[in-house]
Amino acid sequence: MSDDTLLPVPGSTSESESQYTLAQRIRRAASPEEVNEGFTINAEAYAAALAGTPGTNASGYTGGVKNDVDKPDMSLLPRGPLEREAQVLMHGARKYGRNNWRSGFDHTRLIAAALRHLLAYADGEDLDPETGLCHIDHASCMIHFLSELRFTHPELDDRGLKNGADVQSAYKVDMMGNPIARGVEDTG
Repeated sequence: MSDDTLLPVPGSTSESESQYTLAQRIRRAASPEEVNEGFTINAEAYAAALAGTPGTNASGYTGGVKNDVDKPDMSLLPRGPLEREAQVLMHGARKYGRNNWRSGFDHTRLIAAALRHLLAYADGEDLDPETGLCHIDHASCMIHFLSELRFTHPELDDRGLKNGADVQSAYKVDMMGNPIARGVEDTG
């Protein structure tokens, strides 16, 4: 038997079912040794499956082509935290309106909110008293907002020093050094 021989899955009724199952197992395995008993594969086929070579899987089976090699593998994201973060977003949608955050915030406000939630958790408070949801999930939302808004609203980046320049000097400040909202003129 050669290294690239496909052995049937116990209980499988067709060769394509065995091949499909093999490809699925290989993509989930950390190494060739972790592929379940009953299959042997060659190293080239294993590497091709991990690399997502279009039209092939680890068994050499050529099926439909899906050119997603250079796309993020969203299956690597843990589902639980995403669902809990969605619960935080649903609370925000009820309170402020759906996707209100997309209008933007000063970046330091998001940093401060994330830190408040993380510090509350660090101090032993698991759940936000207003929402009943975990502080970590609230902090995750703030960090994800910041990650998105740094591209969609770079003009709201109000961090103190950026690339060696004092960002605050680009904005009006009150006598305490606090930024004045954009578009608000001092009438006094």
